[in-house]
Formats: sequence, structure tokens, C-alpha cells
Amino acid sequence: MKKIIPVVLSVSLLGAITPVIDQNHKVEAATTVNSSRFNDTNLYLYSSADKYRVKNGVLQVIYNKKFITPSQKLIKNSTLLNIASSLLDKKQYLYIDYRNGTKTKPQTLTFNSATSSTAAQYGVKPISYQFYLDKTKKTELAKNVKVSLTLDYFWYDVKTDTYYSKTYENQLKNSLLALYGSTTGKQIFNYLIDIHKKYRKNIPDDDKSIKLKRKIKNVQINILVDSLNMYVDFS
Repeated sequence: MKKIIPVVLSVSLLGAITPVIDQNHKVEAATTVNSSRFNDTNLYLYSSADKYRVKNGVLQVIYNKKFITPSQKLIKNSTLLNIASSLLDKKQYLYIDYRNGTKTKPQTLTFNSATSSTAAQYGVKPISYQFYLDKTKKTELAKNVKVSLTLDYFWYDVKTDTYYSKTYENQLKNSLLALYGSTTGKQIFNYLIDIHKKYRKNIPDDDKSIKLKRKIKNVQINILVDSLNMYVDFS
């Protein structure tokens, strides 16, 4: 019997109806892209604007001193752009970086959200995504990983002088909604934020890391909670 791939319909930037392949086959949820946020002339102050650009609604990255459009084999470009938009905040810093793949390693796009450029590259990164664009990756937690997410415990909030930042919580929620859609994304967010809240107050000892896993809809989630971060792989 011929295999049928389920599709849903979405509205593209031009208003035309386009098919979006079910998540069993490709990670793509976002369909409406707000690219105007990336036209700010001061973008370089709160994002690594020298490493990427948004042209005609398409996210492009620097490779060999030229702008290229990264592979969309596993993750749609509009989805990546919406995730980037969800992490963009003038009071924070969004670091975007591209690494080209090889025969054995995938093309990788990194999004780090932090308090400054230095922190986003070298220091504490409250939220850090790695997207594997042309092929899946085998990690310590799982095979066929499409997206890796690292959550630092110290979500410091200057206003309240606490380690509970609504900014990062909202960024995590909105980025997951952009990645997996409103229904699945919200379920994944609720699952992850409950774990994060639990362990940010009770960080495991160095020798007592914890592994968790759950499948939500068609997304397999593998988690490692250790003394430094909470690591999440999505397959």
C-alpha cells in the first residue's frame, strides 16, 4: 500500500496556501514570519548582526565570507526565523552562529540568548539552541537528534534580584511554540519548565546527574539534568 504523508495547510508570506509536512518527517511549525524586527539599524547592539541577515524574509548566514541560505532539509527557514525572532530582545543579546557540515557532521545553527555579547559567546547562556539542518546527530542522550537545547539554571532577573526570570521563561515558551506549533510546543514547554523550576532550586550534585525521557505527540525528548545545566535533545 502506498504510504500517505499527512499534511496541514498554512498561509505563506504571500498569502498563498502551502503544505507543511507533518512533524514525523520534518520539523516545521512556524508559517507567519515577522522579519521586520531584523531591519533595526541598531540590531548589532543586541545581536550578532555581523554573522547573519534577513533578506526578503529569509534567514541567511555567513559562510566563507559570503551570505548563504542554510539547508532546510530538516528545519524550515521560516521556522528558524520565527525562533530567532522569539529570542530577540533589545535588553538581552542574541548570538547566532553557523557551522558548515561535513560528510559525518551536520550543518549546525546556534542561537544563544544571554545578557550580553560576551555571555552569549563565552559565559552563562540561559537559553542555547543548536539546530541540525541537513542531517540528524547522535548525542550522548539519543540518536537522530534534530535539535539540542541547553538551559542554564541561573535565570537571573535584575529587577527582582532573583534567579527567576520571566524574560527567559517567555523566550523558552515562544521559541518552542515557533518550533513545534501551539499545541505540541505548549505541552513541551510545560514539561520542560516544570523540570527546570524543580532543579534550579535543587541543583544535583556533581556525581548525581538525572536522565529523563518522554514522548509528546511525535517528538521524542531526552533530558540530562546535571550540576551545570539542563540538556535537552529532540528527535
